[in-house]
Amino acid sequence: MKTRLDTTAIVHTARMNENNINAYRISITMDHIVNPQLLQQAVDNTISRYPMICCRMVEDGYWFYSEGLDSLKIIPDTLGVLGSITHKNVYQQAMNIIYKDDRIILEAFHSVTDGHGAFTYINTLLYEYLRLKNSSCTEQVYYGIAPEAEYEDGFVVHSTNPKRPEKITEVISAFAFEKESTAVCPQFTTYRLNLKEMKNLAKSHRCTLNELALIMVYNSIFGMKSSEGKDVVLAVPINLRNKFQSQSLRNFIHLAKISLRKKETENSMESMVKEIRRQLHLQNNKEYLHKAISQYGRLQKSYIMSIAPLWVKNLLIKVADLFNYDKSCMTVSNLGDVSHMLPEVAQNIKFVDTMLAPRMNSPYNCCLATLGNYMNITFTHSNENDHFITGIDSWLKTNNISYTTYVH
Repeated sequence: MKTRLDTTAIVHTARMNENNINAYRISITMDHIVNPQLLQQAVDNTISRYPMICCRMVEDGYWFYSEGLDSLKIIPDTLGVLGSITHKNVYQQAMNIIYKDDRIILEAFHSVTDGHGAFTYINTLLYEYLRLKNSSCTEQVYYGIAPEAEYEDGFVVHSTNPKRPEKITEVISAFAFEKESTAVCPQFTTYRLNLKEMKNLAKSHRCTLNELALIMVYNSIFGMKSSEGKDVVLAVPINLRNKFQSQSLRNFIHLAKISLRKKETENSMESMVKEIRRQLHLQNNKEYLHKAISQYGRLQKSYIMSIAPLWVKNLLIKVADLFNYDKSCMTVSNLGDVSHMLPEVAQNIKFVDTMLAPRMNSPYNCCLATLGNYMNITFTHSNENDHFITGIDSWLKTNNISYTTYVH
């Protein structure tokens, strides 16, 4: 069965090339060494339940579609970092299940689903794996078929507002990371932070953990000379299911854009919190998001989009990129407390680490997740002696946050 991808999903397909594919990796560290045979059986038992996620990309000359897989072989982790899926692979399978030692890893092409959909599948997969591991029962559990609600294209269903969303951020001169950095193969560094210390710091400044993470990133970028006089724009994913009560497992997020500029005097944490909160509040408003969704929906249903060949659609998207359609230099994606996303298996998990592919024309990105006593932040960056990463180290030490790092 083929499912038509939405407008935002084909942006990722248009941008992909031999050297760049917008994917993400979710690494689950279990409390034991993984049994590959049982993991494969768990995949076999659950794959038919999630055709929207366990799928491949297909095209018909006018649009991209996803098509559910009949089988999926797990693979050992030979890279240790994001990058197992290639441009060629997405037409065979757009996601991988990978294992190594005590880790179970999902790697997916972003056109398939977002973090919410990925964790919904992971929860079922790990539940089945643990059931097989802890029980002598070999009888397969029937997980049913995917309900129609999981196929919902939220950008079309909820596109009923005729107005355009207001312009929240005024960007005069957008900051971009230095061009020479983009030629360097991306590195991945995970920070494992003391969650209690981060919460105490956030409480002392009357801000949320999400706002605190944004401040940490901003302070690091402001430490770079190239940021002087520039507007630094960060992209913050908003899960639209929380606003529109959708059960869709498709990619259903909106990227809010937060813009700050380094002041001549040092930015105080209080002033940064106030401005970040103001901009997020305006863009997290349901009426604003309804307008944004409707824009995508109208574009998808337009006559031009229906008759234009796929290569024309791809060309238009690439031209939009050239004209700096998205001025943000980094995505800061906070999954929050993943025990709520993995309710049936969280007690069997030690850590959750996530990686985001580099942004277009930039080797930088950031993804956060909390579990138990830790907040894990994985930065996609340029090299080991990166000035941005040096800035993160400095901010954590200045604020007396305990941490360990793991370089992938």
